[in-house]
Amino acid sequence: MRFSHLTAMVLIGGLHFIVPLVLILWTWGRGYASATAWAVQVLILISGLYHPMGSWVFASFYWRYAVIILALWAAIRSLTTIRGLPLFVK
Repeated sequence: MRFSHLTAMVLIGGLHFIVPLVLILWTWGRGYASATAWAVQVLILISGLYHPMGSWVFASFYWRYAVIILALWAAIRSLTTIRGLPLFVK
């Protein structure tokens, strides 16, 4: 099966722009019930960003660093919201 150039660009754009932004916003805006839930969410964020890292040649050189900075910012900001939460939910 052959893909058109438009289909390939939509897939690459979604993988490099939409998926990382959705994961970052999900990590940043989510309410957590426990510290374990936060840790799992950060692991999902890291694995979701790690997947397209091998093919960053299709995106901007600066975009990969912007995504990493935004992901760190979202993880640190969400870390401040879990103070006082239990490690596990009963």
